[in-house]
Amino acid sequence: KPDTDTNKDNQNNNTPDNKPSYPTDIDGHWASENIQKAVKAGYMNGMGDGLFAPDGTLTRAMFVTVLYRLAGSPETEDTAVFTDVSADAWYAKAVAWAVKAGVVKGISETEFAPDAFVTREQMALMLYRYGAKSEEKGQRTGFTDIETLSEESVRAIEWAFGKGIITGMTESEFAPEDNASRAQAATIFVRFAA
Repeated sequence: KPDTDTNKDNQNNNTPDNKPSYPTDIDGHWASENIQKAVKAGYMNGMGDGLFAPDGTLTRAMFVTVLYRLAGSPETEDTAVFTDVSADAWYAKAVAWAVKAGVVKGISETEFAPDAFVTREQMALMLYRYGAKSEEKGQRTGFTDIETLSEESVRAIEWAFGKGIITGMTESEFAPEDNASRAQAATIFVRFAA
């Protein structure tokens, strides 16, 4: 299964002279600069064959793996507690770290849903749990489509919006259930790391 963030042969995405090789399918893309930054920093890799697939969607496993890389890929002796995350899965260490760090929860007590596409709400929650200081307040957003979300989700979205990490789809719409493209995720990670 080709997957940038999973392809072990492409983990470093570097050429022999140690210069990052950039994907060939991002020329002229609105997120080209941020994709290059994310690849150069080692947060994200390509999908193989020199492609990044900027308009492809990101799975929960991919998102947690990129966040794990941002954290410096800390060693963990824990194993993921979910029945759908095998110990030898390419994302198993990332999921185990994220659970122990309180960054991620499953979709149930026993399932993580690694292959499900990550939603914008889930991205905001994971980034908030990883990066927010407990005393940090968010910024009122004016997004009318977040009013029915959990208190933690609203707080996470307001925090991410206030930090300039995630923007709305429009001035009044966050689109919490929409999936994020790989280009959007690269942009979000570059903003988050800045």
